[in-house]
Amino acid sequence: MYEKKVNLLGLELTDLSVAESCAAIEKRMIKGECTVVFTPNIEMLEAACKREALRRVLCRADMLLPDGVGLKLVARLLGVSLKNIAPGIEVGEEILKISERRGYRVFLLGADVDVARLAKQRLKKIYPRLKVCGTYHGFFKNDDIERLCDMISGSRAEVLLVCMGFPKQERFAFKCAERISSLKLVMCLGGALDVWSGTKHRAPQILRDVHLEWLYRIACEPKRLNRFLPSLTVLLKAVSYRAEKILSKELR
Repeated sequence: MYEKKVNLLGLELTDLSVAESCAAIEKRMIKGECTVVFTPNIEMLEAACKREALRRVLCRADMLLPDGVGLKLVARLLGVSLKNIAPGIEVGEEILKISERRGYRVFLLGADVDVARLAKQRLKKIYPRLKVCGTYHGFFKNDDIERLCDMISGSRAEVLLVCMGFPKQERFAFKCAERISSLKLVMCLGGALDVWSGTKHRAPQILRDVHLEWLYRIACEPKRLNRFLPSLTVLLKAVSYRAEKILSKELR
């Protein structure tokens, strides 16, 4: 499958639907390549625009799947053709189905103490044949990284789902991809383990259908507003660019 790329403010996004993204990832996994997948949202785009080091971290991934309608809105304002969004948690759930079907060994890493283990228990009820070969929380220190990599390697994990938040999870993903030979996929999924464990909940489907999941998350966790507000600068820049473009056409 051709993986169409779209450049959005320096990030090469993979413009595929959820189903197409998973098909492309599965194809890579069958080949035996270790694929690193990130799912940037508008907050991560804003951070990448401000800090070159963070942009470089994101750009090292094999696939960047646009997570959230915010990126599509920015793209539209900038005149960039981005047709698809692929929410990370939905891609992650499809990857679990693929892993169950193909017998891949999955390691769950991240969230608070015991959340990953609770997520394992709940996922096993949904995917009975899923091989979850290990879990670990996301509050480890730098001194623990080598030991943790050895633990994941010892589990013979083929799929590693890292859920620790940006940019810690992305930086750790590369360390694992470079050190652990058994891995076929390393994917960063933010708060997915919280949802899979039942600790938190996604927005009702009706809100997801109209792209208002972000509003539901802020309503449930008002502190997220402090993280969301800076990302508005990207939207404002895109609006400004669009306005200038329209004005320039009118003045011709």
